Amino acid sequence: MKLVNPKSQIRNSKSLTVRRKQFWREYRKLYKSMKPFVEEVIRKATNSPPPWWLGIRFLTKVKGIGGRSPLDSLIKDVLRKIKSVPNGSGIVSASRQGYLRKIVEGIIAQLKSDKSKINISKWEKRPYHRLTFDNGFKIYFRPACFMGESYRGIHVDTFAIMYEVERIKNDKIWNEFYRTMKPGCDGRVYYG
Repeated sequence: MKLVNPKSQIRNSKSLTVRRKQFWREYRKLYKSMKPFVEEVIRKATNSPPPWWLGIRFLTKVKGIGGRSPLDSLIKDVLRKIKSVPNGSGIVSASRQGYLRKIVEGIIAQLKSDKSKINISKWEKRPYHRLTFDNGFKIYFRPACFMGESYRGIHVDTFAIMYEVERIKNDKIWNEFYRTMKPGCDGRVYYG
């Protein structure tokens, strides 16, 4: 029976780490080179963007439509999703908490003026806003913190919206934002 020195295992783990880094470096190069080809093939075959299972994320970029501000378009899109998808979940994110407050107030004002059948059953304000509706739909409102810490632990399946994108400085925020999206989630970006 051969005994293994634990110190030699530590040395071997360093070489394993180097091999892992090389593998992922080569994988990224291959992915970048194949991505346009795969996108084009799927677009031609289905006339739609590639599915989520390819690991390619698409965010729809939205500016103000028809003379409306992006905020009005955002509120309209959120209310459409609330009414059409029962028991869904979504996240609305912005660079600052003040923008999120405007969005929450806009959604509440629109629901009151619509006199729709959907009402807010629960409204949590601390530490972040969260609206729960009668049909079971939940919306999380999160500011984009410096490293995206506020997104951790949230997974949504209906929509993920980012507002005031041009003010976001750190790339790590986008990684955390993408992690909140379950497969089939609709991602949108609104420019102010």
